[in-house]
Order: sequence, then C-alpha cells, then structure tokens
Amino acid sequence: LSLQYGISSNIPEELLSIEFDQDLIQILLLAKVHTELQVGQLSKAEDTFSQIDPNDLSKVNHDYYSKLNDKLINYARGRAVIGVVLPLTGKDAKNGKEFLEGLKYANANNSSNSLELSFIVYDNSGDQLQTLEAFQTLSKNPNVAATIGPISTENSIVAGSVAEKSGKPLILPTTTINGLAEISNNIFLMNSDLKTRGDLAGQLIAEMLEAENIAVLAPADKYGKSLVDAFTNRLKTYDIVPKIIEWYSGIPMNLDRQFKSIRAKAWELSDTTNSLDSLNVTIDSLFVDQPVEEDGFEDEMTADDSLKVVLTSIDAIYMPIHTGHLDYVGAQFPAYNLDAIVVGNDNWSDLEVLRKENIGPHLAGMIVISNYNNYQIDLLNDNFEKKHTGYFYQAIDYYNLLIKALTEANASNKSLLQILSNIDGFNGLFGTYNFAEGDKHVNATLNIVQFDGYNFNKYIEPSQYIQY
Repeated sequence: LSLQYGISSNIPEELLSIEFDQDLIQILLLAKVHTELQVGQLSKAEDTFSQIDPNDLSKVNHDYYSKLNDKLINYARGRAVIGVVLPLTGKDAKNGKEFLEGLKYANANNSSNSLELSFIVYDNSGDQLQTLEAFQTLSKNPNVAATIGPISTENSIVAGSVAEKSGKPLILPTTTINGLAEISNNIFLMNSDLKTRGDLAGQLIAEMLEAENIAVLAPADKYGKSLVDAFTNRLKTYDIVPKIIEWYSGIPMNLDRQFKSIRAKAWELSDTTNSLDSLNVTIDSLFVDQPVEEDGFEDEMTADDSLKVVLTSIDAIYMPIHTGHLDYVGAQFPAYNLDAIVVGNDNWSDLEVLRKENIGPHLAGMIVISNYNNYQIDLLNDNFEKKHTGYFYQAIDYYNLLIKALTEANASNKSLLQILSNIDGFNGLFGTYNFAEGDKHVNATLNIVQFDGYNFNKYIEPSQYIQY
C-alpha cells in the first residue's frame, strides 16, 4: 500500500462511497485510517480501523494493518501532529526530499516511550503562493502542535507573516535574515541570524585572537553588508576599527584588485625599513609613487616580485562568503602571501574543496563560525552508511528537539511555545540549539572550529574551550 504524505482524508472516503469490490474496500479503509491519523483524528481512525477485517487482507496489506494497529496504540499513549512545508518538487526538491527523509528516519527510530509525532506534509514547490496556502490551511487545523519549514528565505518570510495568527510554534530551518524572529513570538530560527554571526566574529577576533590590525573582504550585497555591519559594530565596543574593508559583487572569479588593496594596506602597516633590510629587497611602484634607490641594488623589484614577500602585519581577515564560492576565494587567497588568520562562515566548511593542494595547506589555522557540524558530514554518512546532506541531519535534530519539548510540555503546565523559548543548549546530532540567551527565538549557539590544513577541530584557546 503506497500513500502520499498530505493526501486528503476525503479521497478514500469518496472512493468508498462508490466502491463495491471487498478487497478494494479493505484497502481504502486502510488508507482512510492512515490519513485520519495524519491529521490527528484519533477517534475517527479507531472507528475506521474497527471496520477492517484482517482476514480479507493480502499479506502485504496485513503487514500494513499491523503497523497501523501499532500506531493506534502509540497514539493512545501520546501523539502530536506536526505540519511540514517543503519543496518536494521544483528546483529545490532535492533539499526538500532530504529533509523529509530525515524526519521519516527520526520518526521510525523514535526512542520516546510516551510520544510519537505525526506529520501533515505539504509540497510548496518552492512557490510563495503555495506556501501561503499551506500555512493558512495548517493554521486552521486545531490538531497541529507546530510547523516545520519552509527552507528558503523568501518562503520563510511568507510563513512568518501568518505565524502570529496560528499561535503555534514555527520552526524555520535555514533562514538567517535579521529581524524575522521579531515578527512573531511564535517564530524560531534554528540558524543564527546574520547579526548574531557577525557579532560573534567580532568578539572572537577581538577577545580570543587579540587582533588589532584587521581586514575585511565580503560580498557587496545585503547578506555581506549585514554580516560586516554586525562585525564592525562589535569591534567598536573594543575601540577597534578594521584597517581596510573590501567588497566584491557576484561570483568572486577575480579578486586581484581587492587582495592587492589589502596587501597595500599591509605594506603600509609594516615596519618597512626593517622588513626590507632583512629581506634585501625594494618596494616596487605598485606600492609607492617613486622607486626606492639603494646602493648595491642593481634591479628594482617588479610587481610580481613584491607579491612573493609574505606580509604579517594584518593579524586577521574576516571573509564571509556565499555557498559555492569557496573554490574561487580559496584558490586566490594563497597567491597574495598574507600571513593572517582567516575567519570565515559556514561556507568555508567544505572539506572536499579545502583538501585541494592549492587551497588547504595555505589556510591552516583558519577559524570557521557555524551553527552546524558541516565538517562532520562525511563521518556521519559513514555511520549511516549512506550519503546525505546537512538537510537530513538537521531534520533529525529538529524532530528530537520537538519530542523533548512536547514531552516536557505534556508533563507540565507550560505551553510548547514556553518550553521552546527556554531551550538552553540542546545537543543534537548536527548542531546545538539555544533560545534562552541572546535575541529570543534566534539560536544563540554557534560552533567555532579551526582548520589544520586537512581537518577541522574544535577551536581551543590556551586555557579553555570556546563554546557559544
């Protein structure tokens, strides 16, 4: 028996009214029980189930009958209905299906003795209108305890606009947009927003790295500017201002101008007299208006020669990037010989790219700030014996978080909304979640990891682990 998530319970009922074949009637009754359980109609499901004669079922359908019987028993002990809105068709279908597979895996392996989750799944095809329609329908269903999704920023904004009316928690898996959680007390951002990310990067560079000479290279769009604004605002609290901020647009295929500007600033910050004496070189016209003449030097250093000089005057470079841009930025950075610690965001976590010979060895010491353990995906996939993306593991975390919160809510006089708002350091398979600190309803926990040239490790300061 194959049933699609989100099928209306009216369909089996309508077919039953015109069907006379007993075998098909039994199958339709099974389908009706399935759909009634999906929408949390336990009493209806029990009544429909009682109409099924197991002796009239084939072996395959009898097995499914047994599974439904187990589900009815589980629902009797405790159950909750969760709405899910994902792109199961369209351009983001692969990500949506991965997420749904993670939810289904977690549900099949639920270790709770007191609670089971049932899902009502809507395919929004990545479309904003379909997202709105799905959430309007879910908001009218009194059995829905919470909703997960969607997974795009645009559709997350649509979902957020109707969250207040529903009065139920809305779990947003991926969006990082600033201010979205402020629309409604019902919204929970599982990803830290851009303000939280940039703020922590500033704190890390100022306090842990004790950097003074700081450079910034970031995309010149709303994403990059939001991160850099939060970063520089945090640095101001330490009376630190970046020595140089460089921007780029689109795909960073050629960052020569930006990196040369940063090198020029590094030369300016260097003790040029001492460094040049020790290196026995002269600065070429790339960095000064007039060539430097000294006795004993036959040739002026060319622009290419100057790039060979390793500059150490920049302590740290904050370089947030977009998904898919690591190959471009990572391959160009080493050519400019800046001996500075790179501080990056989630999108620097791709080990497949970092392990390339022309990239990884030059980024040893890099620090990455991320909500998720992206660098551990290969290890997780080995354990699961199947290749999954982060969406699969995020879904498992959210399922287990909801099980924990719902169990606590059922055992207390607090609402699910109150329980979620006070989640403090829930350790999942793929991330850690904390809504009790910082901006309410925005995950305040970010992992700080350091790249050793081949792998990532938890960042360790001399006397302590740094965890947020």
